[in-house]
Amino acid sequence: MLILGALKQQRKTFEWLTREYGLDNSDFRILQGDASKIAEKVGLESVDCIVSEPDLGPALREVPTGPYAQKIIEKLEPLFFEFIEEAYRALKPKGRLVLVTPFIKTRSKEAVTMLIGDQLERVGFKRIYAFPVDIFSENLEVGRLTHSASLVEMDERHIIGREIHILEK
Repeated sequence: MLILGALKQQRKTFEWLTREYGLDNSDFRILQGDASKIAEKVGLESVDCIVSEPDLGPALREVPTGPYAQKIIEKLEPLFFEFIEEAYRALKPKGRLVLVTPFIKTRSKEAVTMLIGDQLERVGFKRIYAFPVDIFSENLEVGRLTHSASLVEMDERHIIGREIHILEK
């Protein structure tokens, strides 16, 4: 597994996961560097899984307007689109990418998100649904979970949250 992001915190997180879930034989590398050069750094079709949280935009003190939130997204899109292409090149067939994109609250209580569907399709990724129906008991109402192509993680006090996508090559 290849993890891209803040080195020190990512290492602590994966050391904890290894202990917590008994992943003693796990093989992961944490890299810091230019996201547009992943395949050059690790090799073509050499990685089983990539987990990444690229830049989510500027730290905001106030909830933005819809148009300002959209400008933030538009400024980040080239970085994300280039990263998606490069991650695809580095992944083995059937390899997975866990990608976090910004989820921005606006003053009008709407969310502005990065529309990556066309880019994913163009590159060749397919979405993986995080919660297959068969993991739940029959008595639970889980339609929203099992039919959601992404998950949103956002604390009430935050302005920018994370939309988490699971993708397969």
